[in-house]
Amino acid sequence: MQDDLNAWTRTVIVGALAVCEGRVLLVGQRGDESEQLSWSLPAGKVDPGESLIEALGREVREETGLSVESVRGLAYCTDVVRSHARGTTTALIFEVDVSGTPSVCDPDGDVLEVRFFPTDHAIKCLGEITREMGEPAIRFLEGRAGRGSLFCYVDGQLVMVDSTRTD
Repeated sequence: MQDDLNAWTRTVIVGALAVCEGRVLLVGQRGDESEQLSWSLPAGKVDPGESLIEALGREVREETGLSVESVRGLAYCTDVVRSHARGTTTALIFEVDVSGTPSVCDPDGDVLEVRFFPTDHAIKCLGEITREMGEPAIRFLEGRAGRGSLFCYVDGQLVMVDSTRTD
C-alpha cells in the first residue's frame, strides 16, 4: 500500500487574483493546438524551500513584471486529483494588490502577454481554460464563492465545494 502512495505526486501552485478598478489581471499563454492566447490568472509552482508568499511574489514578478504590494488573504483553494496521472495539484489563489507597469518577464517563455481585463471579459476568458482552474475563479469573481472556499475535483468532476460565504 505504501508503495502505491509513493507513486503519487503532489504539486503546489500559488496564484494571484488582482482586481484593480474593476479590472482583473490575466496572463496570456499560447495554447497547445491554437494560435490564440489562453488567458489565466498569474500562477506557478512553489519551489522547494520557498514559502507560499515568496513563491507568489516571484511568480507575479516573473509573469507580469508587477510587484505584490499586499496579500489580502486566501481567495480560494482548488485541489485537483488526476487518477490516470497519479497526481494531485493544489492551487492556492490569493487576493493581492499589485504595483508597477505590466510587462512580460517570464523566464520560461510561457507568458506572451499581460493585461488587465474588465471583470465581465475576464470571466469570459477564464471560462475558456480548464474547468478546474477557471470555474473557481469565475465563482469567486461573480460572488458565488467567498474567501477561503475549497473546490475539489477528481478526474475532471467537481466532487466538493465548500463555499464559505460571508454575506
